[in-house]
Amino acid sequence: MSRVFLCDDESHYRSLVRAVLSAQDEPYEIVGEASDGREAIELAPALAPDIVLLDVNMPGMGGLEALPRLRKLLPDARIFALTTAWAETLEQAFREAGGDGFIEKPRNAMTLPAKLGAALGEAPAEPLDVAELMFHSWWSEEPARMWELFAPEVEFRPVLSEETLHGLEAMRRYVESLPDDQQRTARVTRMIAYGDVVVVEGTADLPAGDQRERLSVSWTVRVHEGKVTHIRGFRGWDEAHRESGLPGGSPPTEEREFSRGHGWLLSAGRRLLGGPAPGSALA
Repeated sequence: MSRVFLCDDESHYRSLVRAVLSAQDEPYEIVGEASDGREAIELAPALAPDIVLLDVNMPGMGGLEALPRLRKLLPDARIFALTTAWAETLEQAFREAGGDGFIEKPRNAMTLPAKLGAALGEAPAEPLDVAELMFHSWWSEEPARMWELFAPEVEFRPVLSEETLHGLEAMRRYVESLPDDQQRTARVTRMIAYGDVVVVEGTADLPAGDQRERLSVSWTVRVHEGKVTHIRGFRGWDEAHRESGLPGGSPPTEEREFSRGHGWLLSAGRRLLGGPAPGSALA
């Protein structure tokens, strides 16, 4: 049983994490808690945790400030950021300060054990978590993080193209060749996982004659061992479900809704919608 020390300024969230991690078939033992970095430095060493879950932004001493001290005091512990404040520069700073990884707080707390297991290298990330992180990284303009989620042999077909690209480098070249004026906005509204296939439903501004209209779009995303191996775009939602390769009537293994409150606006024109560059071989 892994011993966990939890540092977060929100007491109700600490209680939630304690309940979720303690309820696993192979439960984690929460050996202590702290409400800021200074308290973690005072309490954690005597408790000898195997894992420290450390919020980054807290009143008083934040996690990034406390991390170097905790690393010296707990040289054998695995220290992970557990926070909503992900950014590529922040994760880099956290790792440079001695952290072992960065875990974003999931909207569904029941998925936290899987995220922690993936961070520990015990299991690959769940397909729905991979798909959500991929779209979120694109939306957040964090391409380095996004490209790491694709397998080298990924197959990609954008919404506005009939041609399938083979391989990560071909996909990157295509995305990077598209001019900024082809950017469009899309909104993800729902993700439905069927085993290793995730159907992503959303809307986007697409050409409709001489004008543009807000239309339904979707993607099928196939994930294998934590990497995206296939992503294909569709106009409409039904086609994605039909062509996902799933048997008729298959029940979803997990489903997530995304509302306006979550800010799921994707700058997706040159990423997912992928209108071809004028004069290119894909035009």
